[in-house]
Amino acid sequence: MEAPLPSRQLLNPRGVARVLGLSVGHIYRLVQRREIPFVRVGGSIRFRVESLDGWIARNEVGTVRQAIRKQP
Repeated sequence: MEAPLPSRQLLNPRGVARVLGLSVGHIYRLVQRREIPFVRVGGSIRFRVESLDGWIARNEVGTVRQAIRKQP
């Protein structure tokens, strides 16, 4: 992944696709299904870097070992 970005920076769909290693079309599908956080600036779609960081963290899948440790 690239160097950390300033926290208030907004990315366009192409920038998000580059950072996440996905196609631009896939980013638009995630937006259409409201599966990724975004903001509208005028008629454009933009993504807050800190919101993307949180989205990635929430969608992270843990290891089996981590799941076993969490069991009571």
